[in-house]
Amino acid sequence: MTKKSLTGRPTSDYGPSKTGFVFVTITFPPIERVGRKYLLAWKKKRDTYDKAVLEHSKATGVPVKVYNKKWIDSIERGLLESVCMLKWDIDIDDLTEKEFQRRLTDLMHERANDDIHLTRSTHDYVVFFQGLQIKYDADEDVFGQVATFITDAQTIIETHALQEDMETLGPRKAILKIITDQLEPAQLRNAMRDELRIHKFDSLYTYAKPLEAHMTTLAAVKKFFSISEEGTKRKAREGEGAVRDKFKTRKRRGGKKPFAGRTNAPSAPKPSGPQGGKKQIERGAKAKLVAVQRRRKRRR
Repeated sequence: MTKKSLTGRPTSDYGPSKTGFVFVTITFPPIERVGRKYLLAWKKKRDTYDKAVLEHSKATGVPVKVYNKKWIDSIERGLLESVCMLKWDIDIDDLTEKEFQRRLTDLMHERANDDIHLTRSTHDYVVFFQGLQIKYDADEDVFGQVATFITDAQTIIETHALQEDMETLGPRKAILKIITDQLEPAQLRNAMRDELRIHKFDSLYTYAKPLEAHMTTLAAVKKFFSISEEGTKRKAREGEGAVRDKFKTRKRRGGKKPFAGRTNAPSAPKPSGPQGGKKQIERGAKAKLVAVQRRRKRRR
């Protein structure tokens, strides 16, 4: 970004000129931070710059707007995007010069204890917290996992001096969103994203309460499905065992079906035909026939 603006200077020391002036440069102050004290110091430099441009305009007759650098052009776009998202909640493309001046002036007049230090972008937060991770483990206590996760996050905040960022709504919201992106599995991550859309957490510890609640619910669901799945597997194993035992028994009996078992109750008698068997019945019938024939002959 160019940090100089063209202005004019009398040509008495530089030789003749048709306009009586030659172009020189007046350095304008860039906005590199947005802390309250820094902005107050910047405003003094900006006033000096505006005064120099105005004097040049009077001397040359050239309108101020031709050379004057806008406030919004004095700040790097990356830093401006961070301020728009974290502090002002406005799209950078919707920010006009007049609106930018008004909002920047408001920052300058905030109370000292409300001062913010937004020299960090969201990319910085991502880099700080990229090593942070929590993944639900059914073998570990839910509270212990949450406590470890929050402790690790607090350590990162203290290491990178983000305490003031966590005290301001915009930066705190950005940090909690990045922390939420590290959660596993997806069900837990999506549940906490919904929480962020609904609630404005004022600290890591208020954030930890719904996190623990969702992890407890996840643990109960996983436990239920684990028991159900184990029951299904057990039934499958029992079914396979019964078929295997039946096959082994049949193999021992030479392919015959296994004996169904016996009881103490007497078996029902099998139905039987006339006593003596078939041949004996035939002989008896013939003997009767012969006897009848003999009696008939005698009567004659």
